[in-house]
Amino acid sequence: MTKLRTIITIEKELLEKARKYNLSISGFIDIKLREYLALIDQVSKKNKSECGYRDLNPGDWLGKPIS
Repeated sequence: MTKLRTIITIEKELLEKARKYNLSISGFIDIKLREYLALIDQVSKKNKSECGYRDLNPGDWLGKPIS
C-alpha cells in the first residue's frame, strides 16, 4: 500500500509521552484508524440491513418538493 505524508495536530504533552515510550505515531494511527473504520463499517452494514435502506424518520421534508 502506498503511504502518504500528512500533518496532524496533537497536544504537546501527548506527543512528549508517546516519544518517551518510543511509540511510532504513524504506525499507531494506521492501526487504530483501520480498527475504527472497520467498526464503522460493521455498524453501517448492520443498520442498513435492519431498516432496509429506508428512512424511517423522513422529517419535515415529507411532502415537500426536493430542490
